[in-house]
Amino acid sequence: MKFKRLKVKNIRSYSDLEIDFNDGVTVVSGVNGSGKSSLLEACFVGLFGHRGIPKDFVLADLVRKGCEEAAINLEFEHMGQEYAAIQEFRNNPETGKASTTKSYLEIDGEVVVNQATQTYESIRNLLRMDEEAYKNCVYIRQGDIDVLINARKKDRQRMIDDLLQIGRLEEYRERAKSARTGVGRHITETHARIKDQQEEIEAIDATKPVARKNQLNTDLKQLQQEVANLETMRDRTSTRIEKDRQHIEQYTRTQKQIDELDRGISGLEKRKKETLNSLESKRKEGDRLHKSILEIENKIQELYDYFGLDETTDVDNFTARTEKEERDAYEEISRIKTKQGLKLQERDNSQKGLTETKQNLKALEEAIKKRSTQEKDRLKEIEEINQEYSVLEGEIGKFLEKAQSMGFDQKKLDNLEELEDLLLNKQRHLHGKEKEVRTRIDQISKTLTEHRNLLEKGACPTCGQDLQGSTIANDTKEEELQRKELEEQLGKLIQDTQWAEEKIATIKEAGKIKKQVDEKRQKQLLINQKQENLASYNEELKKQNQEDEKKKQEFSERIGELEKDIKRAEDEIKEIQQTANTATEHHNKMKENLESAKYLIKIRHDHTQMQSDHQHLKTGIADIQENVRSSMNR
Repeated sequence: MKFKRLKVKNIRSYSDLEIDFNDGVTVVSGVNGSGKSSLLEACFVGLFGHRGIPKDFVLADLVRKGCEEAAINLEFEHMGQEYAAIQEFRNNPETGKASTTKSYLEIDGEVVVNQATQTYESIRNLLRMDEEAYKNCVYIRQGDIDVLINARKKDRQRMIDDLLQIGRLEEYRERAKSARTGVGRHITETHARIKDQQEEIEAIDATKPVARKNQLNTDLKQLQQEVANLETMRDRTSTRIEKDRQHIEQYTRTQKQIDELDRGISGLEKRKKETLNSLESKRKEGDRLHKSILEIENKIQELYDYFGLDETTDVDNFTARTEKEERDAYEEISRIKTKQGLKLQERDNSQKGLTETKQNLKALEEAIKKRSTQEKDRLKEIEEINQEYSVLEGEIGKFLEKAQSMGFDQKKLDNLEELEDLLLNKQRHLHGKEKEVRTRIDQISKTLTEHRNLLEKGACPTCGQDLQGSTIANDTKEEELQRKELEEQLGKLIQDTQWAEEKIATIKEAGKIKKQVDEKRQKQLLINQKQENLASYNEELKKQNQEDEKKKQEFSERIGELEKDIKRAEDEIKEIQQTANTATEHHNKMKENLESAKYLIKIRHDHTQMQSDHQHLKTGIADIQENVRSSMNR
């Protein structure tokens, strides 16, 4: 794999950077804290996403301070194919938490995966190593190589083993040994099972299965001969059974004829008895019909007398006239009830309107009373808010006085973040410079120690030359002067660092004060808004009460009108009820006459039907008597 181009946005100290990696070796140099390690970490995170972040860091540490968005675009070539890994992040400066918003992999400019886990898996499969293996074999963090170089021989061997994952090879070797032992055990068990199956086969051969099969075939032929003999006997027996069955059928037919003659004689006796019973019943029925005919004739005469009719009167025409009179009386009642219903509806509507108007009036009075109470409460609340506003104003003044005593006026308080960023950058620069000077002092001190040891010996251990007045002696003096200058420079850097730390602490304290002032002022804004809302609400309450007073007067007038309408409707309902009672009495009379006329028609029809039934009954009796004589002859 070969890196081609790196683009970063808001990563560590870089706001916007693009680097092309040409063929050959790319060397990045700079003082401590200038961002060399940040470029390597950007490449690492660009490949493996948030999994590439060191364990002692979080994703928010990767994003440039104060920025909400960051991105890494790493283009590389692998196995002759062009790839691009893009990682985008979102940061919340207030909470200090960051998350991955986009993660996708492109091949020749075309997106193949667009999800963080899929991108990670694709990169891992492409490189055939995860982030841990990549870190051990390819990427070494700042300071790790120094530890490796300065370590003892035994420790250096262990560290190289860790980098090359030799420990895992030993682990795999142990696992292979265990697997080989398991395979051997499996082979031994398989041989044992094969031996058991061979013994089972020998036991089966000892039972002579072929001889047993031949004996069974001989027994089968004997059984087949016996079956053939039995089938011959079955055929002779079937012939005898068929002859016996024909004799039984002839006997059954003769017995059936005898039974039918017996049933015929019994039927004739039964019908004779039933006929005599029917004759007696019909005679009784004839007597009953005759009696009923006489009763109906008496009722018909009574109805004729009631209506003043005689036998020459057309009863159907009389009934039709009576029916028309009843229908007219019923329609009159319906008209009266309709009129009464309208008046009742009118009264009910007036009563309903009266009830609703009274309820509305009561609700309106309660609403006016409630709004008056609310208006007083709002005025009291406005007074309390004014007092709270005054208290906040005093607290803000005290905070500003405290900030002023620390050397921060309002303008400086507004620019605290810029001042803090400048001081933090200076602090980081001082830390880097301090580390660089300390490293230089350690190197010079080590060289001085070696030179002094040589000077104490007085001669070179290799060639034996006298070292007094040599280059080593002169270099030693110059190095002592350099170390002294570096120590003085280190002291000044330490003082400057302490000064920067004190200033940062002061700015943070001022930031707390600014935050409290901003919170108090925000509360003042809310109080002003609340005060305006309360005043506006009170104006609305007054206006609504004025409108409701007018409605209250209208409701009172409406109640008086509705009460008059109800009184007038009740008087008219009483008059209509009297008329309805008279019409109902007339209709009941007509209805009674109609029912009597219909009853007259019915009993006249029943009289005619009964006379006809009585005549048929006489004829039937004569027929029955003739049938009885005929049955007795049979």
